[in-house]
Amino acid sequence: MIRDHYHYVTYAGKSLNDFGVHISGEGTFSTPEVKYETVEVPGRNGDLLIDTGVLKNRTLKYPAFILADNEEEFRHMFTHFVNFIISKKGVVRIEDTYHPEVYMMGSYKSALDPEVILLQAANFDLEFDVKPQRFLKSGEYPVEYFGEGILFNETDWDANPLIHVFGNGSVTIGDYNIAIADCPHEDFFFDCETMNAFTSNGDNCNSYVTLTVPDDKNNIVLVPGDNSISFTGITRLEIYPRWWIV
Repeated sequence: MIRDHYHYVTYAGKSLNDFGVHISGEGTFSTPEVKYETVEVPGRNGDLLIDTGVLKNRTLKYPAFILADNEEEFRHMFTHFVNFIISKKGVVRIEDTYHPEVYMMGSYKSALDPEVILLQAANFDLEFDVKPQRFLKSGEYPVEYFGEGILFNETDWDANPLIHVFGNGSVTIGDYNIAIADCPHEDFFFDCETMNAFTSNGDNCNSYVTLTVPDDKNNIVLVPGDNSISFTGITRLEIYPRWWIV
């Protein structure tokens, strides 16, 4: 059966097209909900809504179908598909061919309740619980610096980059500073989301790092627009921006 012209999902690195599972795209444009805190103010009508600056997870829903040539093929494809998708644990990477420039992070959400037709086809909904970000694949590639420069964030959102540091010294990104002293490793990574330093082998390097972060910030970000990059002592930097949109 020729399936190449159908749209499909890639889940945990495997194309669901391999199981004959195809999707339509009307459920792929949902957006996350902003998380607000509600405060009752005595003597005032209504509640005060406080924007927490946080987005909630969202449900990503794909209307999907399997179409086989015969009953035996249908049973084989459907059984292998169900076992694959349910067996994957934790948060994994999710992509679809409707939005090839982005990927999501999430997990399979609910049981399947297929409408089976003549034991050769089935319609069902694929639902995933995903993080609010749609990560741009362009943000997975490193931007290399041998001296000071500017890194431009063209999105509307703060991004938490992954920084590959070579040597000891000081790194300044906008209003943030990372000081590295007496690190015995030639290079290490600093994750600006988790605020942890580690080698490619997973060795923790936090004890060699001192951070300077503005009081109103919890982690290091690349703000929308220009971000100044400078360093001393370090031989070079590689910054994986991890841009995202909603």
